[in-house]
Amino acid sequence: MRSEKLSNNLQISRADSVKGQTELVDNGVEPMTHDNFTEKISLWLDNELSPTEVTQLQAHITECPACDRVYRAMQQVDRLLGCAATVMVEPQPGFSARFETRLAQQQQVKRWRLWAGVGALFMGVLMVTALVVVLAGAAWVGTTPTWFYVKTLEWLGALGQLVNQARTCINLGRVFFEVVILTVQQPLFWGYVLAAIILTGLWAQVMRLVYRRSPVTLGLLI
Repeated sequence: MRSEKLSNNLQISRADSVKGQTELVDNGVEPMTHDNFTEKISLWLDNELSPTEVTQLQAHITECPACDRVYRAMQQVDRLLGCAATVMVEPQPGFSARFETRLAQQQQVKRWRLWAGVGALFMGVLMVTALVVVLAGAAWVGTTPTWFYVKTLEWLGALGQLVNQARTCINLGRVFFEVVILTVQQPLFWGYVLAAIILTGLWAQVMRLVYRRSPVTLGLLI
């Protein structure tokens, strides 16, 4: 008797659910499924759904335990995020003054770099202009300043060698730095360092004992 009553209630609830979904379809609202629930749950927590959609979601929760667990978990996460957003960490005393000081220093550095770049550009343009004027004047006079060409080529060659040497030094320094970093990160390196420290300490103790015994030995010999 009881089982028949339960089956009747189940059939009635299913009929009501089907009827509700049919009414929602007739009203132009899409029936609720697991995928739709997962997509709309964040909107529900942000209060961005219409009352009809909220009612539909609530009805789906009562019929689907899995979606109910998902909703409760996301609701807890949303509550924790809301609490975290309300907690504001105050900066340490003097933070504003230190920030303004560092900002002023950065602005000074940027200004100095800008003026240095402008000065280097101006000197380069000036040197190129002077070179062009000299060459044009020599061509206009009709003479061929051989010594000038030779010196120019020598200067350019020396400058190229200097640039190559500087590039080589930079590459060697970078390689040396990378090797040092890789070596320091190895445990075997620190083992060698520890062994060297221990051996140095033992050697110092031995030498100290030797120097302490030396006067006594000399006294006995005398």
